[in-house]
Amino acid sequence: MKTVLLKLSGEILADHSQQEPQKLPTAAAAKDHLQNIAEQLKTLSSTHRFAIVIGGGNFFRARQVRQELQLRQAVADTIGMLATAMNGLLLQEYFNHQGLPSVLLSAIPLPSLTQAINQTTIDDAFAAGKCIIFCGGTGNPYFTTDTTAIVRALQITADEVWKATTVDYVYDGDPKLDKKCKPLPQVSYQEVLQKQLKIMDLTAIALAQQYKIKIRIFNAFAPQALEDAARTPTFGSTIL
Repeated sequence: MKTVLLKLSGEILADHSQQEPQKLPTAAAAKDHLQNIAEQLKTLSSTHRFAIVIGGGNFFRARQVRQELQLRQAVADTIGMLATAMNGLLLQEYFNHQGLPSVLLSAIPLPSLTQAINQTTIDDAFAAGKCIIFCGGTGNPYFTTDTTAIVRALQITADEVWKATTVDYVYDGDPKLDKKCKPLPQVSYQEVLQKQLKIMDLTAIALAQQYKIKIRIFNAFAPQALEDAARTPTFGSTIL
């Protein structure tokens, strides 16, 4: 069994039928995409075991709202961690309904809703054949869910981290601002750090470099993205 830490943006639960992703409750519009993800995870369950770190950007984006409301960063980050817990509950309920047994583990204490993150709960979940959903970030402000993904990957001894995002590759620039920037099918940690490529938080890249964790970057909205990532090593970009 290959162990994969799958980093999912909160945008998978947003409505992408509009020009700008809408906030929940329009997450109902993401049902087809959620079902597709669940079906792919079930298909791959015979060869892969998954743990997911879920973001909360569809509810709350700390960087944007913090300045507008003059929130201290620690407070804004805590609100963001709570947003990931709401998404985690949604994912757990939906996955279980789709026949994909899941468990929700949280870095912030929510004893009536989730279990705590420790090696025992992780080992028990995998032993029971369950998909693990991690929420609550690292439990501390000032760390992104990208960094959380690398930390959780270390805890589950993941073979790879898959960041399923909204772009197809790592680019040598910002594809939203520079239409001439080029995709990088393979890139080193050092190059990402030196050029400050904004595909992932630089703290996460530095930690991945330290522990030699391979990171795959691909478009979560591509048809059969997870199956392609599992079966095609050249799908998307690889940071190593």
